[in-house]
Amino acid sequence: MFKFLLLLFCVFLVPFAYADMRDPTCPPGMNSSYAETFASDLQIKSIIILPHKRSVVIGDRHLTIGDKIMGASIVAIDKDTVTLQGKNGRFTIAMFHPIVKNFISKKGETK
Repeated sequence: MFKFLLLLFCVFLVPFAYADMRDPTCPPGMNSSYAETFASDLQIKSIIILPHKRSVVIGDRHLTIGDKIMGASIVAIDKDTVTLQGKNGRFTIAMFHPIVKNFISKKGETK
C-alpha cells in the first residue's frame, strides 16, 4: 500500500515540478512564449531572387521590399539575408542554410 501511495504521489508531483521552469535565454521581463513566437515569426524560410523581383518567405508570409512584418519594413533582400527598418533602426536577419537555385532561361543558359 505504501508503494502505491508513493507512486501516486510521484505521478501527481511531476507536472508541478516543471510548471515554473523559465527559459534562461529569455531576457528579464519577457514572456518566453512571446519570445518563441517572435523568433519563429522572423525565421527566413526562403529567399527568391529573380531578375525583376526579390521576395522572401518569413514565417508563413510571402513578402517583398516595402512590405511590413511585426512593425518593421523590409528594405533589402539579398541572397542569404533580409534587412529590415524598425522604430529602433535597421537590423538584418540571416537565413541559416541558404538554398541557391539557378533559374534557366529559354536558351538553356543559367542566370
